[in-house]
Amino acid sequence: MVLRTLACYLLSISIACASSTLKFIVKPYLQNATPTTITVMWETNEQCQSIVRYGEPKFNQGRANLEFVVELEDSTLIHEAVLQNLKPESNYFYQVVSVNPQGDSVLSEINTFQTTLAKDKAVAFAVFCDAQSNPETWGKITDLAWQERPHFAILGGDLVDFGFNKDDWVDEFFAPANQFMKHYPIYSVPGNHEHDAYLYYQYMANPDPEYRYTFNYGNIQFFMIDTDRDVSPGSPQYTWLENQLAKSTSHWKIAMHHHPPYSSEENDYGDVNFEKSEEGDLDTRQLVPLYEKYGVDLVIFGHIHAYERTWPIFKERVNQEKGVIYLNMGGAGGGLENASFQRPFFTHKVKKVHHFGLINVQGPTLNFEAINENGIIFDSFSLNKPNPTSIRSVDFPNPPAPIVVTDQFVFENNMNLVLRPVFERNEIRFTTDHTEPTKNSGLYKGPIDVKETTTIKAACFDGTSKSPTVEIHVKKQKPYAGKKKVKNRGIKYDYFTLDNQSGRYINDWKILKEANLERSGTLERFGLEEIMHRKKFWGVIFSGYFYAKANGLYSFYGHGTRQFSMKIHNKTLIEEITEDVGIQGQVLLQKGWHPIEIYHYVGASGTPCIQLLVEGPNDIRKPINPFQLGYN
Repeated sequence: MVLRTLACYLLSISIACASSTLKFIVKPYLQNATPTTITVMWETNEQCQSIVRYGEPKFNQGRANLEFVVELEDSTLIHEAVLQNLKPESNYFYQVVSVNPQGDSVLSEINTFQTTLAKDKAVAFAVFCDAQSNPETWGKITDLAWQERPHFAILGGDLVDFGFNKDDWVDEFFAPANQFMKHYPIYSVPGNHEHDAYLYYQYMANPDPEYRYTFNYGNIQFFMIDTDRDVSPGSPQYTWLENQLAKSTSHWKIAMHHHPPYSSEENDYGDVNFEKSEEGDLDTRQLVPLYEKYGVDLVIFGHIHAYERTWPIFKERVNQEKGVIYLNMGGAGGGLENASFQRPFFTHKVKKVHHFGLINVQGPTLNFEAINENGIIFDSFSLNKPNPTSIRSVDFPNPPAPIVVTDQFVFENNMNLVLRPVFERNEIRFTTDHTEPTKNSGLYKGPIDVKETTTIKAACFDGTSKSPTVEIHVKKQKPYAGKKKVKNRGIKYDYFTLDNQSGRYINDWKILKEANLERSGTLERFGLEEIMHRKKFWGVIFSGYFYAKANGLYSFYGHGTRQFSMKIHNKTLIEEITEDVGIQGQVLLQKGWHPIEIYHYVGASGTPCIQLLVEGPNDIRKPINPFQLGYN
């Protein structure tokens, strides 16, 4: 690898000077290791250009070998460097160097990492969930895990208490865990406390689209799912998961998400002091048939701040031969919760304790240990599986739903909708008249040419067996024309307060418009930070223009504390009530300025937060640039 000119310059001045003002906000940490790549991330307090120096250990050197350099071209605050062309199953040293425009530099210590191991190697990894709002315990937990020297870790959501709060990430998540994260990558899924905040996607570098993905390590395949999003049969996540499970050839299959399919907790799913409990999250329980059908070995989650291990469960019964074990590992920091007084059929071990898990896998053997914050093992088990589990087609005869390949659902003249079956032997049947597809419905032979606004319903058939139905809503729309100019950059706002009888939600945005107008103003950028507000029963209406830089499709993702709505050209694009993830809306825009209105209401509870991201032609999803906002 050849050093580029800028990399040489950064390296030389980094040795020559060290700044007292330039510093790390987040020290270097690792993400997303593969056999030949790894991602190094860090954050500085000033925009910098950066390099990563790295190299393999050598004998009798007297110092760390850092012979290779990767240069980051952009000047940023959050730095993400992907080291490529690494050797599989190999150890490396690395060091980051950042330099600001004044020539001040900051250097990290020299750390180490390892690329991933092959299928025939023994693997050890840590398991964390719910680190939120307890940096002292989170630090103790990760230090104990660090002492075990695992290869990596998985983390099942609620990394922080409030995903929109930067201090939660910097001070409460990254700082206590740096000893672990600078040596070992953590693969995570978001929880409800992340609120799908953009900071999660800035700080974590999981495989696309990051909220759900799969990865392999050794002879294990991991399936990482966001259960704040829809996981019902026929939903995009459910169909994606079935597709990944169906084609998996890994010996061990482990799923991770945030919410518990089974739980004996006393009041999250019905207060057992005076009512019947659902004993787990019923939305997430919809994934259980997939786990049972495709022989998943372990399902790991958090959300409930306690430890619980189930018996092997198959079709709502204990089944030692076919059952799936469910592990509630929500003990990395969150305030501990109690179990029900009465023991459900599925509970094998339950304990109110801060903890983490350690899993060792070698070939057909998997060993698990639950370790408390004092380093004491309080539960353990072993699994032995000589052969990978095949699809249980006798117990679950229905085929998987078709995969929707097309990701554009708004068109001007016509569009081609592309579907694909998970198994080539299955045929896809579809309808366009809102009826359920049957064996006699139209046969999918290739892309469906759609020319009008409609709903396509599609299902796969294997003989007489039918998959869940997938619904695809597509809309015909003429591109909106934009204004050429606006007078000012920024966005206007009107701040309203409502009386205490308004409740947690309002059923019509007219109520907000007719409420007490406390003040109006303008902002340079979209957000709540500069709007002084009270704790409850208030709302804000933003108005102005959005600048589309090119003709084409724009996807907006909006999210607010309680209620959020977005209009463009006076047409509602997004309408959200109490979701924990951003809601998507698509629209065709011509280059220019387009009128927008954004509504947000905070009712009786909830920490105020608001977010609006956009993805346009040749542009990735990110918060709206202040230069794309204007008003007259």
